[in-house]
Amino acid sequence: MDSTLIKTKNIVIRNAVCVDPEGKIIDTHPEFDRLLGYSHQDLIGQSLSDIFPQENFLQDIFYMQKFLRPEENIDKYNFEKEVLFKNGAVKKCYLELEIIFDKYNSARFIKVNILGFV
Repeated sequence: MDSTLIKTKNIVIRNAVCVDPEGKIIDTHPEFDRLLGYSHQDLIGQSLSDIFPQENFLQDIFYMQKFLRPEENIDKYNFEKEVLFKNGAVKKCYLELEIIFDKYNSARFIKVNILGFV
């Protein structure tokens, strides 16, 4: 078994990544940066899909659009996704997205939580 996977399997990182409604990274947790091998500066401004490659782009777009509509009343969304490490390794992880709305009920940002690795 891959030793990196053994080390990362049970890791939970709350607020690993924060993105704006367009999917651009606006902040990252230092533990997330360290785990994946990126610097904070490497990630800020990047598209979320640069770190979490989109194996099913149309499905991702459908769920993200639904997730961002306040009338859907969805505040969390859990799924399994591949994550790209700086060294080129790709591993599946469990993610939880949490949407934060402003006082006008518009999406302000999305928090990405890592709930472990497959």
